[in-house]
Amino acid sequence: DSRCVLGFLQDDEYKFKELSIDQKPHLPEEKSRILAHSGRVGPVSTWLEGPHRVWLATGDVPGLSMSRSIGDSIGHSIGVIPHPEIITHHIKENDKFLIIA
Repeated sequence: DSRCVLGFLQDDEYKFKELSIDQKPHLPEEKSRILAHSGRVGPVSTWLEGPHRVWLATGDVPGLSMSRSIGDSIGHSIGVIPHPEIITHHIKENDKFLIIA
């Protein structure tokens, strides 16, 4: 996963704005796409809790905890896509830094 957060000044105080979101399998739009491609979404079957992952309908692979990935042929066969979501932000004078991680 990759994230981008903007740091900006407002009333002499630093504030933060998310410029990206994690594309996680449990999100409704992501889950719908995966299910439509015969994948399944859920946590590791032996864990009581944990992040939802993307699985083949009939096996415990690939187990991705993201719903978008580049170059994963198994994931791509069940609805994992390589396309990012694009968020536009017009730079303002009080924008001070980006955290990209």
